[in-house]
Amino acid sequence: MTGECIWITVVLTGKLLKNGPFGPFREWGESATPRKNRVQSVLYEVFMIELRRRRPLLAELALHGTVRIATALSNKPVQRGKPSKTFSHTLGARRTGTLCGEVFDAQAWRESDLPLIERLENAPEDAIVYVEAIQCAGRSVIGAPMIRFLFEQRNIRALVVNGNIRDLTQVQDFPIWYLGLNPTPCTTKPVRPPPRAAILALRGVGQPDPADAVCLADVDGVVLVPHGLVGHVLGQADQLELIERIEQACLAAGMGPTAVYRDRAWKDPNAITGSRFADVRPLVVQLNNRRSFRQAN
Repeated sequence: MTGECIWITVVLTGKLLKNGPFGPFREWGESATPRKNRVQSVLYEVFMIELRRRRPLLAELALHGTVRIATALSNKPVQRGKPSKTFSHTLGARRTGTLCGEVFDAQAWRESDLPLIERLENAPEDAIVYVEAIQCAGRSVIGAPMIRFLFEQRNIRALVVNGNIRDLTQVQDFPIWYLGLNPTPCTTKPVRPPPRAAILALRGVGQPDPADAVCLADVDGVVLVPHGLVGHVLGQADQLELIERIEQACLAAGMGPTAVYRDRAWKDPNAITGSRFADVRPLVVQLNNRRSFRQAN
């Protein structure tokens, strides 16, 4: 209940400050200034505390990159009574650079892009728009006119399309990630917007709800990280980074790839003898200490 009250307070603060769209991880500018009204000043301070607490999470996800985060997601904790399944959701990358933040999601439905158009008409400014193609038979769900509208009229930050697009030559300068290309567009036949429950069911097992996740995109692809797993994923990613450093050091010291990747000969620091592994042993000890700490807590 306390968390909900804080969350409502932050939402109200965002509306009062009128400084961009609200999102629990969205990077609002810190140039916003509190009004003279005492209540608004208090709300402003609460908002800034929440912003500073959450912003580092975005930076950490972006620094690790999609490859490491996707690997960490495949090691998510097993919930009681439920099988362990990966929550990573990747798309082919068609863009350089790195993007991280919450998304405004929209869907093309049953080979019609009309529900998509109606929702995107009010896409918030500075948003990361996440488009899904549901039961669209491989048709492209968005083309140059709508993409230009989003970037030039709605001033969105980036577009991620879990489906096919068209008119690539006209929009390739915009920050867009997409699954593929198809010149055949969806129709604009009237269809009822898909119910939320139907969308969740049709996404399939293991695909998170974009409305409840953080989107990370870079040159390797796109990954959605559910809010409830961000802390766990960052912990796993830190472990993976250390393992990568150990493996690189072992290869540089002359250890064979089979011994490094299959046999994991470096797991026991006492078994790695010789001066050439002097830089490896402290890293292995550090990794083992981290694992012991995680198991104890």
